[in-house]
Amino acid sequence: MILVGLSFIFLAINKDWEPYELLPIGLGIIAANLPFTGLINPPSANSGFQDAGLFGVMFHYGLSFWNILPPIIFLGIGSLTDFGPVIANPKTLILGAAAQIGIFMAFWGALFSSYIGMDFGINEAASIGIIGGADGPTTIFLSAKLAPDLLGITAVIAYSYMAAVALIQPPLMKLFTTSDEGKITIPAKLLLDTLKTFSSQPLTFLINDENFGIEINSENGIYKLSGQNAEEFPKTPTLNSASSANINSLTFVNAINKTLFACGNDELRPVMSGMFCELSTDKITFVATDAHKLVRHIRNDCNASGLASFILPKKPLTLIKNILTDDVDLKLDYNETNAMFYFNDTIIICRLID
Repeated sequence: MILVGLSFIFLAINKDWEPYELLPIGLGIIAANLPFTGLINPPSANSGFQDAGLFGVMFHYGLSFWNILPPIIFLGIGSLTDFGPVIANPKTLILGAAAQIGIFMAFWGALFSSYIGMDFGINEAASIGIIGGADGPTTIFLSAKLAPDLLGITAVIAYSYMAAVALIQPPLMKLFTTSDEGKITIPAKLLLDTLKTFSSQPLTFLINDENFGIEINSENGIYKLSGQNAEEFPKTPTLNSASSANINSLTFVNAINKTLFACGNDELRPVMSGMFCELSTDKITFVATDAHKLVRHIRNDCNASGLASFILPKKPLTLIKNILTDDVDLKLDYNETNAMFYFNDTIIICRLID
């Protein structure tokens, strides 16, 4: 059981699976199963509280005797619940019917299992069936009333089942949706300026496929934006007959910092508005000039698979410089017209200056 508790803690912290549920459950499992502690010993009529453990007292008066813990849990969950998406899209209330189906499936399954030796009566089946409603506090309340001997296991299963939504939901979403649903093009500056006005809070995006309108539901209100057809977004270019080079990210950023300031801004002379790169098997040379100043930066600790030269635009280089802050491997693929930078989970594509 201690291993089970540790696995719950791992999922809560590393995978962010409902941490407000799995973390306290995991700590409780470990604490309750520590040897020689007596933490789960309930109060007895003979010794009273002398031999009772902390968890035993909480269980006795919080669940068995007064049953006040489930309403407190309900109060906390209610205060954390955001009903904005449901109010904005009332038809999602239909999804609540799925919980009722789960209740009856679990209930009849528990009753049927009595025929194969598990010996579940109507009270035990009701306590197990309510797990199908994906409602932890209700499971605790009902099990404490009908089947106290199953309370621990039904509570753990109910909350584990709720936390497993992060694992169950993605394949179901892929099963019932297509890759074309939800596609839309939003002006980047407009979207960023809008998102900057929100504090840290969940946002719901509703997309109208007919007029390409976007509705953002937040705690502060409803925001409407105008989008465009996703099919009009420029297609990602593919590099045919591309060559590649691997460069350390800090080395590349250092080269940008030492040359980019010398790039020109004259639109009539675009070849001077970028950084010239010359790749060879033993070194890489970076050059920038605006006809008044000239900078050449040579790195002998970098090399490419072959000889090549091209001019990278100033704007993507500035973007890479601002994004690349960690020491990672940077892969550069290039051909006669385009260059693609790969690092971490990011891909930056730019067109080379002719």
